[in-house]
Parts: sequence; C-alpha cells; structure tokens
Amino acid sequence: MGPIETLWGVIVLVFVIIALVRGYNKELGVTVLLLIVLFLELQFGDMVEARLKSDILPTLIRAFGGDPDRAVEVQNFLLLLIFQGLLIVVIFATYAGRTFSFPGSPPRGIEGTFFNVLVGLVNGYLFTGTLWYYLHKYDYPFLKRWGLFDPTLLTDRAKRMLEYVPPALFHDHPEFLAAFAGILVILSVRK
Repeated sequence: MGPIETLWGVIVLVFVIIALVRGYNKELGVTVLLLIVLFLELQFGDMVEARLKSDILPTLIRAFGGDPDRAVEVQNFLLLLIFQGLLIVVIFATYAGRTFSFPGSPPRGIEGTFFNVLVGLVNGYLFTGTLWYYLHKYDYPFLKRWGLFDPTLLTDRAKRMLEYVPPALFHDHPEFLAAFAGILVILSVRK
C-alpha cells in the first residue's frame, strides 16, 4: 500500500470529479453542511469525548478483564465511529438526496470549470482532512492490530500535512467555520 496521503489525494480527486459533474452551485450546499458539521464537532467534540471517556472506559476495562490497552483501543474506535460516522452520514445524505443549492446555473467554459474544481477541492479537503484527523487523533484503531496500517511509517510529507487538515487548523477558532458557512448561506438567500 502506498502512502496515506496518496489515498486521501485520490479521494479529493473524486470530489473534484463529482463537482465537475454536478456544478459548483450544488456543491456549495455540500460545503455549507460540511462546515457546519465540522464546526459542531470542534465546538462540542471535546465535551462529548470527555463525557464518553468517563462513562465508557471503566466499563470497557471491566469487559476486557482489566486489559487497559485493549479497552483504550476499543474506546478510540467507538469515538472514531461517532465523529467520522456523523460526517459520513451527512455527506451521504447530501449526495443521495435533495440538498441546499445555490440558485442559478454555473457559467460555461473555463470560468465554470475553475469554480467547479475549486469547490470540489474544498469539499474533498474538508471531508478527507477531517476523516484523517480523527484517524490520527485516535491512533488508527484496529488498523495497526490487523496490519493494515502502521502510523509509525508516516512519511514526512504526511506528518506535515496533518498540521493543515481542517480540524487541526480551526481547532482553536471553530467560529471561523460557522462564519464562513453563514456568509455562504447569506449569499445564497440574497440572490
């Protein structure tokens, strides 16, 4: 298997292709929802995580016969499912059904293509960056055990990239995400 950043790059490319097909006016609705989910996860995630850790970990330790390493791995997997699951459900719902869309039709030619690619890159970055952030935060649960991924083998480029994924960039100021989503909503209503 190649470097993890290659996998995420391919997923971002899929988002770009989807944006080229759908048009940026529909993709901006996805962007707004991704920004809102990311804002909620950053704003309330630490509180949810602390609460779940205080409730789940003692129970898991007892369930695994006092093995704290195994209990922590299962706990991290459950937390990963919660945070990534919310994001995956939202992205699936926005692409599977009717979604928030900006009025009008995208311009044709190079200008429309540019905006489609740009919004596809942003959506791919928000989605894959957030998934990768939580994988890394919770130490790639079960992937190490099953031999699917070894986080100690991350390339230097991947380590640098992890500093720039959306939750890492906006962790201290999630209100910027909400403000950007609000601006996009106002622009869509105004037209």
